[in-house]
Amino acid sequence: MRICCRFLLEREINVKRGAISALILVMVVGALVFQYRTDLLLFYVSQQSQPEVGPNVPIQWQRGPDVANLPPAARRPNIVFILADDLGINDLTAFGGGVAGGAVPTHSIDALANEGVLFTQSYAGHGTCAPSRAMLMTGRYSTRTGFEFTPTPPGFSRMVTMMGNEMDDGLPPGDYNQALDESQPDYWTKGLPGEETTIAEILNEQGYHTVHIGKWHLGNRNGMAPNGFSPATRSCTGRIDHLLSAKARPMKTAQNAPGQGLSGEGRY
Repeated sequence: MRICCRFLLEREINVKRGAISALILVMVVGALVFQYRTDLLLFYVSQQSQPEVGPNVPIQWQRGPDVANLPPAARRPNIVFILADDLGINDLTAFGGGVAGGAVPTHSIDALANEGVLFTQSYAGHGTCAPSRAMLMTGRYSTRTGFEFTPTPPGFSRMVTMMGNEMDDGLPPGDYNQALDESQPDYWTKGLPGEETTIAEILNEQGYHTVHIGKWHLGNRNGMAPNGFSPATRSCTGRIDHLLSAKARPMKTAQNAPGQGLSGEGRY
């Protein structure tokens, strides 16, 4: 009898120890999840919003003629427009600053500034990414095109609100509205309406061959894919810079200078 009672007592003690150990483990894991909740959320969102990567498709870049038939003054200019997303004026050494106090010089961008015109004041068509990008493409305010908000993948709004509230920037805390977030249209259907006319389409009418490389972020379905660009290589959600290159198409009335076509062997 005494042995049986001792066995039951030891068993009860072991069960309690196991329960306490499990509780401690849950608390430790919970504390780690809470501490690294932003990183875990970022990882989760990145896994949910990744589109499928298609096979490699070689692109035959169009080239200009080897010999120009018109003098330089009569040729149409080639146009290369580079938009660097989220690039601050203090990130460029051309403006006297630079990343890490100038430790990361921007030689190529500085050369463009030194050899061209440097503007020190400008105005954006919108306060957020995609609508201001749409204005550059169309020349119209977002209130006219109806594209007034930046498309974001599922979970992005919650993530941004959480990260913003963790920052000690003195701003009021953000308020995440889950019901409003869940009521949004599908991410892949949001973008610049396909009936809007882009600068690429206008340039095509003037005999230009237009190419888009990099970030688009103006929609991918319902005619929202890069309008007027052929070819167009893009990152769907916008993770690299946006390069719009409009090169003069060979024409009888306007031809490029020798070797200045859009190809890997041409000059930019």
